[in-house]
Amino acid sequence: MKIDSLRWIASTSNHSRWSITRQLTWLYALSASIMLIFASGFLYWILITTLEKEDEQFLDSRIKFLERLLQAGDREALEREISQENVGFTNSQYSTYSRILNESGITLHETPGMDQETPSAVFPDSRESKGKIKKWHSADNKTYLLSVTRIGSDGFG
Repeated sequence: MKIDSLRWIASTSNHSRWSITRQLTWLYALSASIMLIFASGFLYWILITTLEKEDEQFLDSRIKFLERLLQAGDREALEREISQENVGFTNSQYSTYSRILNESGITLHETPGMDQETPSAVFPDSRESKGKIKKWHSADNKTYLLSVTRIGSDGFG
């Protein structure tokens, strides 16, 4: 009886084991899947980082352009630029808003509708964070990139 049970155990263990080919195939599929997951995650991280830097560069170039208009003292060009900055992007999910304040904090120029989108209080302090970009989420779950730049004079004398 002992010999029969040992033979039965030996025969069932041989049938339940995978062949070397099946084991190698399974390990290859597992390792390939893990490498694809890590590669996809890495590429996603690179894409997000690149897009965020591109957004920051666009915002920086926009600020520099408005700064040049301010320093040139061309009030009409500045008002036209700010009032029409989103005209071509009416159905776009992306919009830019500009607000120019004087030293007292009084608004000189502002994109129409900006006061409803981003209140002045959410912007960083201009003395502490020149050129730094702050992410802010509104109550209706929109994400904004906020930046403040301080200029020596307003260009209008």
